[in-house]
Amino acid sequence: MAGHERRTDLSQLDGKLIAFELPNDGRSVLRGVGVYEKDESLGFVLRVVVERATDKPFAGAAILISDREWNGPIIADSEHGCDYIFRLALKTLGEPSA
Repeated sequence: MAGHERRTDLSQLDGKLIAFELPNDGRSVLRGVGVYEKDESLGFVLRVVVERATDKPFAGAAILISDREWNGPIIADSEHGCDYIFRLALKTLGEPSA
């Protein structure tokens, strides 16, 4: 069963288990706990340090999502054992945002 989309303030993801699904041939999944905090240069962000990853090189990496830049859906996760999932798409540098 697929999760349902909803618009959520990133601050509501503080302390929640977050999955990121990367678009590649194997559908890599990164997982970690979200921490909502203020970054000096980016403003408020959701920081997720990757604790588990289907692609081992990502373990320990930090993913930052800017509160003022993020406008995509946040989906309740029912596939990966997390609270929420971000399905990320690859974007070519210089390509305008959708």
